[in-house]
Amino acid sequence: MAHRELFDRSPIRLFDQISGGGLHAGELGLIASRKGLGKTSVLVQFGIDALLKNDGVVHVSFDQRSENVMTWYADVFSEIAKKKNAAFPENMLAELVRKRVILNFSQDDAALSRVAATIAALIGSGVSARTVLIDDLDFAKVSADELQKLSDFAKQRTVSVWISTATDDTALSRILAADLLPFIGIAALLESKPDALVFELLKVHGDAKPSASLKLDSKTLLIAEYK
Repeated sequence: MAHRELFDRSPIRLFDQISGGGLHAGELGLIASRKGLGKTSVLVQFGIDALLKNDGVVHVSFDQRSENVMTWYADVFSEIAKKKNAAFPENMLAELVRKRVILNFSQDDAALSRVAATIAALIGSGVSARTVLIDDLDFAKVSADELQKLSDFAKQRTVSVWISTATDDTALSRILAADLLPFIGIAALLESKPDALVFELLKVHGDAKPSASLKLDSKTLLIAEYK
């Protein structure tokens, strides 16, 4: 019951409302922002949301040690629980993360196709995974063929794949090369505005000009309504 309560009141429900139900199984999603704005927090919010739904999660990091990733999950879960003004069992997070696997790669040494093959091998060995999170991917090092293979993997395994990338650009056409864009189902930009950290949708299921946005709470970095 506690899992369901947190899931129903998760910040991700706000995202689902403005994005046609969120990222579908078999799709790739993109979160772009300048470094340090909070894209890892957003990824982890999607991860915790999947865990609350009892879905397995594979979290791939290119620039953070596993200990740092685990700290992100603990901190974000704590903020979600506090935000909802509810007390939850102390062992609840430990129970949730049993279905989470953290993988660390160096993008200089590991092609995206190798990452997908590693996750596929984990699933083949019995690891449950319905959500894959890939943090801080450098798209300058990704070919259309590699992204095609990741997209094929997502469809074949019916998993949703969220990818974050660091960029100083704000236009989707400059964030992703034209041959990579068709593989992305949902694209969002996290941008610092004078009044808020705005989480703006740039593409949603074929709509290249969606007019919808949320924000991140400046203190907790949780997704919140933007009014």
